Amino acid sequence: MTLPCRVINKSGLLQWTKDGFGLGNLTGYDRYSIVGSTEEGDYSLEIYPVVLDDDAIYSCQASAGPDGELPIRSRVANLSVLVPPEPPSIIQGSHLLTTEDREIELECISIAGKPPAEITWVDGVGNLLRDDIEYLTELQPDQKTYTARSILKLTARKEHHNTTFTCQ
Repeated sequence: MTLPCRVINKSGLLQWTKDGFGLGNLTGYDRYSIVGSTEEGDYSLEIYPVVLDDDAIYSCQASAGPDGELPIRSRVANLSVLVPPEPPSIIQGSHLLTTEDREIELECISIAGKPPAEITWVDGVGNLLRDDIEYLTELQPDQKTYTARSILKLTARKEHHNTTFTCQ
């Protein structure tokens, strides 16, 4: 991932910021480097490999020059890092015993996605289920990824005997 920054006739010091924090000369940020031709005023920031922690707001700025040149700052670049969620699984496990006319809830969970997983339910013959489903998302402690939950509510009927319900 390369974030562009061009400064013509730079006179002060140049640095990138991440969420308002100055990255300085990038010491301690091994995955970050300034690339491009400084002779052409190109101070683009390369991030490789990109990880979830790079999800932030970046800007390029040059300090005031020695002859009174004003400091400048670029517009911000919002880098949004997407993360595939863990495969969904049904909390109750792979088998559930119940009796006819009893209301049951099947809960499916998928963790650590950004954005949160979109969970769908399918019955044993491949029909997409749309009724009586509750969908919840919760921000994880890392404040970047989500847990997605989908709860299928149904009343057990004779025709449900040995039926498979799948969340995906």
